[in-house]
Amino acid sequence: MTPWTPTLTRSRAQQRTEATQPAASGPADAHHQEVDAEETGRTHTEHGTDNQVAALTLRDLTVRYAPAASPAVEGVSLTVPVGQTLAVVGESGSGKSTTAAVAAGLLPGSAHARTAEQRLMGQDMRGASDKVWKNVRGDLLGYVPQDTGTGLNPVRTIASQLSETLRAAGTARRQAAARIATALADVGLDPELHGSRYPHELSGGQRQRVLIALALAREPRLVIADEPTSALDVSAQKSILDLLEDRVARAGAGLLLITHDLGVARDRADSILVMEKGRVVEEGRAERVFADPQHEYTRRLMSASPVVHAVPHRKTGTVPEGTTPVVRAKGLSKAFGTGPHRVQAVTDVDFELAPGRTLGIVGESGSGKSTTARILLGLETYDQGELEVFGKPLGHNRRQGRELATRARFVHQDPTGSLDPKYTVAASIGEPLRGFRIGTRAERAERVNELLDLVALPRDLAGRRPAELSGGQRQRVSIARALAVDPELIVLDEPVSALDVSVQAQILDLLADLQERLGLSYVFISHDLAVIRQISDDVLVMAEGRVIESGPAGEVFDTPRERLTRTLIEAVPGTRHESGRANVI
Repeated sequence: MTPWTPTLTRSRAQQRTEATQPAASGPADAHHQEVDAEETGRTHTEHGTDNQVAALTLRDLTVRYAPAASPAVEGVSLTVPVGQTLAVVGESGSGKSTTAAVAAGLLPGSAHARTAEQRLMGQDMRGASDKVWKNVRGDLLGYVPQDTGTGLNPVRTIASQLSETLRAAGTARRQAAARIATALADVGLDPELHGSRYPHELSGGQRQRVLIALALAREPRLVIADEPTSALDVSAQKSILDLLEDRVARAGAGLLLITHDLGVARDRADSILVMEKGRVVEEGRAERVFADPQHEYTRRLMSASPVVHAVPHRKTGTVPEGTTPVVRAKGLSKAFGTGPHRVQAVTDVDFELAPGRTLGIVGESGSGKSTTARILLGLETYDQGELEVFGKPLGHNRRQGRELATRARFVHQDPTGSLDPKYTVAASIGEPLRGFRIGTRAERAERVNELLDLVALPRDLAGRRPAELSGGQRQRVSIARALAVDPELIVLDEPVSALDVSVQAQILDLLADLQERLGLSYVFISHDLAVIRQISDDVLVMAEGRVIESGPAGEVFDTPRERLTRTLIEAVPGTRHESGRANVI
């Protein structure tokens, strides 16, 4: 398929490219600016910009899931012009992913959709059969799902999955092999090395690149990306978004970007559509929406977004001399495997955590931050160095004992995976009490009620199971369970990375409140530098198993010494637009 390069409108990618080039001068340039102003000011027609068919048009879309009484999406209209990016933002339950599923022809059978108009490159898709949708996907439509686990076949190599996509379009075997090599190379993967691997042998960022390669292999005219970077560290996130932007621009395609990250939307979109409870509450050009949000919900989303260059959540004070650290590590090292397969995960790591303070550990995937956390909890042994927890040495080969297990607790990234789906909320929170045989049955029941109050959950949720809770409620249950045995230290591994910005803000406020009330110490692991800045007193920046920079949070973020730290900060979505109201991102 020959790429169609749009001529009437300029994408955000083109504008950013032009912004880096020297400005022309003279009458010709003045005339050019006038034309640009006229073109970018044109309103979209139902089918796109003037004289141009839109990549996607949806008008008056309503979707219902049986047996729910109210619609999941109601009255939604949107247009994705060719060569431009429309970002749909909103919290879980806002209807943004349902809208994307309709646009991609992937709505489940339990849902019923009705729309006044649905066109893909001008083609009417209302009532289209599965066969029509199958033919459309790949040639006209590319879809990048959020979950790399469900988007790839675990028992087939990457190359074979790309081959299937190309062969379905009638590409000959010899041509397919060449196209596979090109598709993988275009997304920064080695065709021979990565093409022969299975999904579980790739990192999260590499799997996401494969999904993009699959989506773009046949040069579609519309790409739909549903939360493509929410679980990735900032460097991988930037790389994936740059890749999507570049490939879409080269193919002259439209991009529908679904995200709850306002920083991503701010950086990448030409236009923004904000959804709440199934309805569109605000839409417009990205610059206008972020500079002057009209709807209260949009303003609330922006105010909830953590700020990478904001004042820390609380002012960092000095630690009194003679204070015994909760954790003191010196020269910690850990390797996995043997012989040629030996991998050094952590090398010569030093740090201290004082009582009542928060140590943030930040770094890219594979930097060693989670291994370090598991070592200090006694969940992983270490090879060399010294480690004291609560003033007592934790030996190289010592596993977690009862005292350490009650004084130090762990909160996982994914509460869905860490909570037993068969257990009620009360049973999950009370599990540590039963495990350590603390209190009578009546005392444990009362303690569960106290903990529900502590994490601001209604007591009537005690009988529900995880599937009946929202993501934020499940994470509150995980925190309540960690608090059940009155710990002094809590290690939190990416506890808010999968949550919407407003829920994320609630959890961070809860953690700060609990720390103040209970005197807790936190080790907080995250790839989100804005979150780390907001909650941490001190910060460790890790790379390839080593600490490359450390110090008070304000110093590390305001005056980073190391190039990698500066690179990580610059990669945070939204930092390209740090003037005026853009600072809310």
